[in-house]
Amino acid sequence: MRTTILATVQLERDQQLQLKRVLGLPADVPLDLHPGITLPIDGEPPEDYELFPLLDYRFDLQAQRRAFDSQDQAYRAAVEAQVPATVVSGARARDTGNVGTWGAGVAVDIPLFDRNQGNVALQRATRDKLYDQYVQTVFEARSDVSIAVTRLRVLEEQIDATQLSVQSQNQLVETYEKLVEEGSGNVLLYYQAFNDLAQSRVQLIQLQRDFIDAWITLENAVGDHIPMTRTEPAETITPLEEALQLELPNVPSPTDEQPPKTNKDPTDNADASNGVRAPLPSPERSSLEVPR
Repeated sequence: MRTTILATVQLERDQQLQLKRVLGLPADVPLDLHPGITLPIDGEPPEDYELFPLLDYRFDLQAQRRAFDSQDQAYRAAVEAQVPATVVSGARARDTGNVGTWGAGVAVDIPLFDRNQGNVALQRATRDKLYDQYVQTVFEARSDVSIAVTRLRVLEEQIDATQLSVQSQNQLVETYEKLVEEGSGNVLLYYQAFNDLAQSRVQLIQLQRDFIDAWITLENAVGDHIPMTRTEPAETITPLEEALQLELPNVPSPTDEQPPKTNKDPTDNADASNGVRAPLPSPERSSLEVPR
C-alpha cells in the first residue's frame, strides 16, 4: 500500500514538472492549481462517423490537398506541352527598282509524335504519389479516430465498473469496521478489505487519467476541440488527497490480554474481566506529505 502511494506521489511530481515545462516555468517555481478546476472525466464521446467531416479542417490534410491541386496543374501543363509549337510567319520586301516580294513561312518543332513524354510521365507519377499519400493520411486519421472512440468507450465501462466496485468494497469495509469494533470481527480480513478498497480507488484514479488522455488523443486525431457532454463536479481536493483520506479506525489489540494494574478493587474492573482490550491507535500518515 505504501509503495503504491509513493509511486503515485512520484507520478504527481512528474506531472507537475511536465506542466511547468509546458508553461515555460522553472522547476523550482511553486505551482498551485486552482481548487475549483473542473476535470471532464465523464464525457460521452460521439460516434466516429460523426467526427469524420471534421477531418477536412485538419491543416495537414488541407496542405496535402493544395499540394495535389498544384501538382495536377503541373501535370496538365505537361500534357499541353506535348503539342509541338507551330509558328506561321510572313515577309514583304522591296528593292530599289520598286520590285516587291512577298513570302510566308511555317516553323514546327520536332519531334512531332513523341514530344515531352518523359516530363508528362514524371508529373503524372508525382501527382499519383501525392494522391496516394493523401488517401493514406485520411485513412490513418479515420482509423485513429475510431481507435480513440473505442478506447474511450472501453474506459468509460471500466470506470463505471470500478466505481461500483469501490462502492461495494466501501460497504464491506464499513461492515468489517463495525464487527471489529464490537469485538466479533477478524482484524486480518478487515485490513485486507481496507487494502483492496485503497487499491480500487487508486485504480479508479488511473482510469480517470487514462480517460482524459484518450480524449486528448481523440482531439489530436480530429484536429479540433471536442466538448464533453457531461462533467464531474469540481472538488476542492486532489484525487491523491482523496486516496490518502482512508483512515483506519481503532481496533482491538491482540497483544494486550491482561487488565491494567490499578489500585481499584478487582471487582470494579468490569471491563477488564469481560476481556475488552485496549484500542490500537490509528496509523499516522503525517510522514507522507502530499506535494503541492
